[in-house]
Amino acid sequence: MPIIPTIGRRSPKLRLLIISVYTVLILGSVTTVFPFLMMLSIASTSKTDFEEYTVPPRYVYNDRMLLAKYLDEKHKAENFDAMKFRYQFEEPFEETVGGEQVWRWYGRTKDMRKVLSDHNLADPKLKLRVADWNEFKASLPMKYTDTYFHHGTFPIGESEVAFQEYLQKKYPTIPELRKALQEEPTSHIDIQMPYDAYDRHAWYPPPNGRAQEWVICREQLPLYMMNVVTTKPLYQKFLL
Repeated sequence: MPIIPTIGRRSPKLRLLIISVYTVLILGSVTTVFPFLMMLSIASTSKTDFEEYTVPPRYVYNDRMLLAKYLDEKHKAENFDAMKFRYQFEEPFEETVGGEQVWRWYGRTKDMRKVLSDHNLADPKLKLRVADWNEFKASLPMKYTDTYFHHGTFPIGESEVAFQEYLQKKYPTIPELRKALQEEPTSHIDIQMPYDAYDRHAWYPPPNGRAQEWVICREQLPLYMMNVVTTKPLYQKFLL
C-alpha cells in the first residue's frame, strides 16, 4: 500500500506533503553532489589555487587567476624573484591586514594577480614589440637561453615531455636509447630533463649522453618555451 494514495493527490494537504518529500530528497542529494563537485574542482587546480576550495575553480571565470596559474607553470619556482624583476613588480607594497597598514613582499604568483597588467593584443605597437623580441630571441646563441615550463604542479612539465618525445623519435627502441644515453631506462618516460644553469657564469652542459641530447633538443623547441637570460645589454644593442 503506497504511503501517498493515488486518490486525493490534488488536495492541498497531499500536494504539500509531496512538495515536502521532494524538498527533503533534493536537499539530501546536495550533500552528496556538492562534495563530488568539490573533489572535481580541487582535482583541476594547481599549486596556485589548490587551497581555495571553490566550485567552480576561480580560473574558470577569472582571467587574472588563469594568468597567475600560467605564470606559475611557465617559470621555475627557484626563479620566482627573477620573474618579479623581469615583470617589474614594485616591492614592498602596502596592504591592510586586520585594520593595520603593513608592508609586504610578493611571496607567490597568486598574490600578484591584482597588479598584473591588461594588454590589448590587437595593438599594433604591442605586436611590433613582441615581434622584435621574438626576432631577438631567435638570433641568440643557445648559451644565452634556458627553458620554461618545467615540472611543478604535475610530475612532468611541457619541456620534459618535449625531450621525451624527441628521444622517442630519435631512439624508438629501448636498447638504442640505453646505448645513446649510457643509462638503463625501462621506457622513454623514465628520462628526466637534465639540469640547466645557463644563468650562471661560464656554465656548460656536462659531457654525458643525456645532457648532449638535450642540447640538440633545445634547438628544436618553439620560441615560447625559451627563456632569455643575462642579455639585457645585448637586447638594447639589438634594438639600436
